[in-house]
Amino acid sequence: MKKSRSHSHSRARKVGCTVSAAALMLGVSHAATVGFNFQANYCSAPSYTGSPVTAPAFGVGTNCWESLTPMNTGYGCSGGYITLNEVIDTTTSTDGLNPLPSGSLSVTWSAYTANVSGFGGYDRSPPHYTFGGNGYHPGEEQVYWGFLRDGVNFGPAPVEATIINRVTRWTLLA
Repeated sequence: MKKSRSHSHSRARKVGCTVSAAALMLGVSHAATVGFNFQANYCSAPSYTGSPVTAPAFGVGTNCWESLTPMNTGYGCSGGYITLNEVIDTTTSTDGLNPLPSGSLSVTWSAYTANVSGFGGYDRSPPHYTFGGNGYHPGEEQVYWGFLRDGVNFGPAPVEATIINRVTRWTLLA
């Protein structure tokens, strides 16, 4: 009669997994809250361009918001499918970017242009919840201000926009 060794091997496997999981938590990975603010470059109306976050928004402090490079709107400047990127690290501190506590991020995002929104959040007057012009309040309304377009439903877009992809895409690589 053969003796089953499943109990001895089973324990070794469990210990091996525990050690492996513990090794992942020994400083290899660091968590941080980072907010990404997509901005628009409204060429035909410069007062509508950009909106770096200058007050806490959605529970994230101003030092954790990364106001990314403004993307063209296509109004008074080139449009079409646009890809931009930023590298953010512990020394980054210009143009709306804030330094990370450690490490670095390479952020790449693409869209069929960007635009600005008058949506002010649900604390504004219903039914439209908007504000006029570029009179946003610091914080959350600055984050709502810029958005990426899908190139299908509104705004300038090349003919190939409907053929290539109907979804705005952005990829975060850490």
